[in-house]
Amino acid sequence: MNRRDFLFKSLTASALVGTMGTQNLFASGSKIDEAIKNVDPNPKKFKIKFAPNIYSWTNLFPVSYKGMTIAEKMDFLGKLGFIAYEDNDFYRRKPEDQEIILNATKKYGMEFGVFTVPLKGKFVLTENKIGDSKKADKSAAIAHSTEAVENAAKLAKKIGAKWMTVVPGYLHEHLLDMDVFANVMDHLRPMAKICESYGVTMVLEPLCHVNHHGVWLKKTAQAYALCKAINSPSCKILFDVYHQQTDEGNLFRNIEKHFDQIAYFHLGDVPLRTEPLSGEINYHNLIKHIMGLGYTGILGMEHRLSDKSLEGERKLMRAYRSLDS
Repeated sequence: MNRRDFLFKSLTASALVGTMGTQNLFASGSKIDEAIKNVDPNPKKFKIKFAPNIYSWTNLFPVSYKGMTIAEKMDFLGKLGFIAYEDNDFYRRKPEDQEIILNATKKYGMEFGVFTVPLKGKFVLTENKIGDSKKADKSAAIAHSTEAVENAAKLAKKIGAKWMTVVPGYLHEHLLDMDVFANVMDHLRPMAKICESYGVTMVLEPLCHVNHHGVWLKKTAQAYALCKAINSPSCKILFDVYHQQTDEGNLFRNIEKHFDQIAYFHLGDVPLRTEPLSGEINYHNLIKHIMGLGYTGILGMEHRLSDKSLEGERKLMRAYRSLDS
């Protein structure tokens, strides 16, 4: 049995087991409750869909998470009152861990945000090169990108996820920008058609040069031009506040100007990609502006902590409670 069949059958079985079977996947009490008490003594459900990213890089609760299983971590987030979460690494997780995460989704009524579409190498879309290959092979590269997005879309549909992150990749200096644009377009068109057939949306994420030197897609306007050219409800923008403030600034104007193609946001403060209110961005004004434009979607917490102590975790929760008020 392959891993996808295993996941599908596991999810079907867990739905039949019902509430009692789901409850057994989670810690029953004191350990989780004590961790919550230490971080946020009076937890309540958030109104805004702030979504902790549970993959290893963010490690938003390094003290509280210590010694916890993935089930306990999800229980912890659910009891803290988060109504959404995301997981860049969900596609790569073991089926049994995927099932645990999804059961937490059901138990706490949480909404699943993005996970990342895995591509082999940094130059698949930009230069038609797979893995470490030095030779471009357009037909093979498009076959790979479309297969990758279809596998991800199948998983997304099974688990009820709506968005998948696609990073178009990197480039070498010898290529002209518009040649790269054309290459990426040739991949995104069939990828978008596949996503449409599964009812999911791929979101293109511009990245900043500071963290991702050599990346091609850096500007919101680039992503906007791609989305307008593809003209598909399944090809939109993931606007990462940290990346865009670092690379281009003018957050209010750029968000408003390109809002019709933005489907998802990531949060993080500048300069250190830490939690909101720890850096230079006025997040109270920014969240108010985004919501004022009519946004009701997820705001992914793809950042680290400015202080990795228990007090840093408390600071994180105070920041998000403040933004939610």
